[in-house]
Amino acid sequence: MLMPPRWELYGVEEGNGWVRMGERRIDVGPGDWFLAKPQEAHQIENPGPGDLVLLVIANNPEADVVSYAQSGKFCIKPERKIVTESPLSYYDGEE
Repeated sequence: MLMPPRWELYGVEEGNGWVRMGERRIDVGPGDWFLAKPQEAHQIENPGPGDLVLLVIANNPEADVVSYAQSGKFCIKPERKIVTESPLSYYDGEE
């Protein structure tokens, strides 16, 4: 079964922050909307001091693996386990 492309639509309800999408950095505030397209790395930051409240609409499947490219970590959902990649042979653990 093929998974549909995953996308996330964000709406800023309260506060101010910034979004990094690829090489772009965009300031956001109340009323702003932005779309993270499939396979597009993105990062959201709240420089504070107040809360940054977002509405998120997404088509993420129940079982999902999220890649954090800058740190080399992965998040496995729904267990919410954070792991790192270690290269293995296809036959490791198969003896």
